[in-house]
Amino acid sequence: MAWSAGLLSRYRPAVVVLLATVGLYFPSSMHGAISPALSGAQALVSAALLLLVMAAPGGLLGTTSLALVLGANALLWLFTSLTPLPGTALGAGIYYGLTSILLCTRVRSVRCTRLVRSSFFVFNVVNLVAAAAIVAQVPSVIDFVAAHYGAFYDSLVRNMLAERKPVLAFGSHSVAAFFMFLFFLANFERYVGRGGMLSFVTAITYLVALATLRSSTAVVLLGVALVHVLLACRRRPIGTIMLSASSTLLGAFAVSRLHADPLRVVTDALATLWADEGAGFGARYSATGLLAGNLAFLRQNAWPVGFGFGPGLFFGDSGYVEMTLRGSLVLPLLLYSAFGIFLLHNLRSRALALELLAVFLAFEIGWGNLIYVRTVGLLPLLIVLLNDAGYGVQAPTIVRRG
Repeated sequence: MAWSAGLLSRYRPAVVVLLATVGLYFPSSMHGAISPALSGAQALVSAALLLLVMAAPGGLLGTTSLALVLGANALLWLFTSLTPLPGTALGAGIYYGLTSILLCTRVRSVRCTRLVRSSFFVFNVVNLVAAAAIVAQVPSVIDFVAAHYGAFYDSLVRNMLAERKPVLAFGSHSVAAFFMFLFFLANFERYVGRGGMLSFVTAITYLVALATLRSSTAVVLLGVALVHVLLACRRRPIGTIMLSASSTLLGAFAVSRLHADPLRVVTDALATLWADEGAGFGARYSATGLLAGNLAFLRQNAWPVGFGFGPGLFFGDSGYVEMTLRGSLVLPLLLYSAFGIFLLHNLRSRALALELLAVFLAFEIGWGNLIYVRTVGLLPLLIVLLNDAGYGVQAPTIVRRG
């Protein structure tokens, strides 16, 4: 009915805000015990909200995206029915289904209303205040995060909090670093496109929080952010001096937090990423790493496992390895192609879409962020905010008389 379609279109911004709220802040543990039931409920609620966004007129991205994700899911269930492994973990299908819905959803036309902007402001306040409280070791905040946002394995969040790392609801310092980078990007691009010192200060504060995570991922993303800031000077020349000065100060702060020698910061980060078997890629891809069993299985078996489950296999810490194990090389090709189309068709800035795609694909080497319920919750809001940052808006023409 026409009236119901119009109602859906009108309330899409509110649904996007609710989706982000569920994605970012829905608890994942009870009294510190990780709860698969809570994560499953979060995914189902997120899927229902995404379907509301998609159900509005023009909410379906296109037949190409639909064909790609249908092909990906058909592969997954085909290989599940023929899996060589002794057991199955069909619950994983919920998360692949959720990501599939996202990749078929058009959010480019969703308006950035006052509700969206106000909610984003609240999210920023909550994130940064909580991050500061964790760094300052405020007991009530530490206990709340540890009780309600446990993730991946039982002791992880407690260990992160004890080291004053503001992981918020994301469990790991690497995953938290990625989300802080996304919040930095949204705030900074809104400053570049629309001005406003609040957006600028918020963006820089996210980079300070990023530095306090003290992980290899944080160092790399901090470098990406600083390059992004410097390149943005070409689009907003009035702020060139302020941007450059802030970048320099921020880089100095990061060095002071991580090490006294700037060159040592870079070399240590690279060494941790590539050579340290206790962290970075070494902890995943070395002969004794978490993915050693997966890589050995891929070398010895030509048949994917779908949602099969068996001893010696670890589904996590690499999107590429997990997807290849579940659905051959075809599965990551289908899903990452659909993700590229999703970004390019939804974001008004092609350059920003390509930058986000590159950052996501690089991060997938170390952790499967695309098949993650909190990523799915944030991405539509992120796109709405970035599209409202002034892209595609033609500047007024000045007509001289006389």
